Amino acid sequence: MHNPYRRSVLLITLAVLIAGWLGAYAFTLWRLRDAALSGGLEAATTQARNFEQHLTQTLEMIELIALGLAPGQSTESVGERFGAQMNDALRKAPYLRSLSLADAEGRILYSTTPGNVGSRLALRGFFPDLAADSTMIHIGQRWQGRDLAGAGAFTPLAATNGAASRQPAFIPVLRRIGDNGQPYWVVAAINPEYFVLHFTQLLPETEGRVQLLRHDGTLLLSSRLDELPGHSQAAGRVEDLLAQHESGALAQTLPDGAAVLTAYRASSRFPALIAVHLQRETILENWRSEARRISLVVFPVLFALTVSIVLVWRRQQRLDQRERELAGQRKLAASVFEATTNAVFLTTPGGDVIAANPAFERITGYRADEVVGRNPRLLASGVHDRAYYADLWHGIQENGHWHGEIVNRRKDGSLFHGQLSITAVTDDAGRLLHYVGVTADITERKQYEAEILAAKEKAEAASLAKTTFLATMSHELRTPMNGVIGMTDVLLRSAIDDKQRRQLEIIRASAGALMSILDQILDYSKIETQTLQLADAPFDPAALVGELATLFTPPAAAKGLRLRSCLAPDLPACLHADPVRLRQILTNLLSNAVKFTRDGEIVVDASFAAPDRLCIAVSDTGIGIAPEMQQQIFAAFTQVDGSTTREFGGTGLGLASSRRLAEAMGGSLEVASTPGQGSRFTLCVAARRD
Repeated sequence: MHNPYRRSVLLITLAVLIAGWLGAYAFTLWRLRDAALSGGLEAATTQARNFEQHLTQTLEMIELIALGLAPGQSTESVGERFGAQMNDALRKAPYLRSLSLADAEGRILYSTTPGNVGSRLALRGFFPDLAADSTMIHIGQRWQGRDLAGAGAFTPLAATNGAASRQPAFIPVLRRIGDNGQPYWVVAAINPEYFVLHFTQLLPETEGRVQLLRHDGTLLLSSRLDELPGHSQAAGRVEDLLAQHESGALAQTLPDGAAVLTAYRASSRFPALIAVHLQRETILENWRSEARRISLVVFPVLFALTVSIVLVWRRQQRLDQRERELAGQRKLAASVFEATTNAVFLTTPGGDVIAANPAFERITGYRADEVVGRNPRLLASGVHDRAYYADLWHGIQENGHWHGEIVNRRKDGSLFHGQLSITAVTDDAGRLLHYVGVTADITERKQYEAEILAAKEKAEAASLAKTTFLATMSHELRTPMNGVIGMTDVLLRSAIDDKQRRQLEIIRASAGALMSILDQILDYSKIETQTLQLADAPFDPAALVGELATLFTPPAAAKGLRLRSCLAPDLPACLHADPVRLRQILTNLLSNAVKFTRDGEIVVDASFAAPDRLCIAVSDTGIGIAPEMQQQIFAAFTQVDGSTTREFGGTGLGLASSRRLAEAMGGSLEVASTPGQGSRFTLCVAARRD
């Protein structure tokens, strides 16, 4: 029942571990999916706000132009002033096709496009409805044609087919000027292509769409070309929500069946709004990619756990087999103890001697019939204290056996040294039957050892500290990893299939990576214990910077980054310091700059400050570092992003080691950074001229 119970415990443990990992995996995927959707809504909200600000600024410019015309003037003076101001304003407004002035009946009196003059504007279809005393912006539907002039100029695109909607069009905007006695209308023809281009540059059609709507829900334009203007409900539930809130975000399905994350925002001053719809599938595809990446970590770990449990189970089987073999060996020893040259005695569980072999009589001087029924403590020499015997019996009770040296007394009173082994013998049910004691007389050997030990202690005293350190480090760090790598190599040389070979190669590569990390930790420990030795060698700082720039240019170029160096004109051609450690620090700084910069450039500046100080700065346009983290990053095992889903890896020792190396070289390493704009690491070390 013992072995089946143990196997059941192992299987239950394996099931619990796998269930725990799968639960954590599912929870992580759910959190990442929720975070992706929340991030999508935040991104849509940000874009809606930016597009709305752009729209509001456009309409404000039209209103400012209209207000610039003084009311109460004659038609001719208004036209002259309009011509002087509007032509100049139009040159600065690429989003306008034309600016025109119309009288109360809609007849165009003046226009920046001469062909518009004389046309009559139908004052209908605008929102809000036109009124004689209205002083606000009115927005019409999108009309076909490039400007007010032309046969189709006043045909709303809602009445056209899809092909006509792709023809040139404009959106009319009206603003009343003048008093009630002589009102005029300033007419601005907005170029929709300008807005569509602006929308698609910031939000590609494959990722979503941007809609410009009036407050009555009429679609004026969309960044998606096949979406016809003039329709209502084109933004889904936005029109209903607008009555309650001027801005918001929601997940919905549009009338054309597209599942989107929508954010809308009404203009703060004008009857128009922007709706941004991000494709839900596009956002979730990024989540699926992250889920696949996590799966590449989770499932190998689950596999490793399963393999570990199986290996432990097999090891336990081998231990059980070994116990059975030991039991057989103990029985065999009992049958041959008469012929052994070592003293052998057997006792009851209570400690009374029940048998002793001839060697016992020869070594101790006691006959077998003199010790049977008595306790082996009759051999006690008085050399050992109670703690020694307590440790002896503790070892027997805990492990079933004890082995060590002992000093006993013979019957004639002389002392002898013995190598004593005491083993508890049990039956198949685990019940204690008796103890077996075996003593080898090592008196002569101890005499030789005492002589050798005296000489050996003198030789070992000098290297004791070094030996202790090396032994500890070797045992605690490298020995286990070398064992993993060595056994992996042994397995790789055995007859295995391709799948097992790939798995073993993965294990060996992972062990090698861990050894590299251990090297970093040991290097850091040398710095901390001040055992690091620095060189004093000549080097060319310009050549050193050039070599590093050449080394990091390919990875920087692969990310679309520009890497350049700026050397001070008075930079000496030869300095004395430790170029190896200096290169180690700069390599770490440039590696971080490339890693944490997505676009822009990386600049390496080098200068020499009197009397003996070399300063090299590495600047980037990367993600930057928050003020509260700018000192923590120099602590060991610390990184800017400490989340479980962080984007950048590493041990967190690079900057810590770099700063301590800089201090060891008589200098410093400082950082100045602004989140989102980049970082500048400045290294200054002591370096004397040649």
